[in-house]
Amino acid sequence: DSGARISDYLGHMSLQLSTMPVNFTFVILGSSTAAGYGASVKDSSWVNRFFSHLLQYQSAIEVINLAKGG
Repeated sequence: DSGARISDYLGHMSLQLSTMPVNFTFVILGSSTAAGYGASVKDSSWVNRFFSHLLQYQSAIEVINLAKGG
């Protein structure tokens, strides 16, 4: 089940982030899905949900979303 693998990966990554005293910057590249087009509200796009999840474990995170729809 790919959903379980993703969940396991995010849990493992979150554990690593919570123990590291450094800043992280994630740069998102992609098209309309990464840009948030089609999401009922902007906050429900996968990029914003991913960012919100990571903030639970590490507050020194920045997400730069360079995705463009089209």
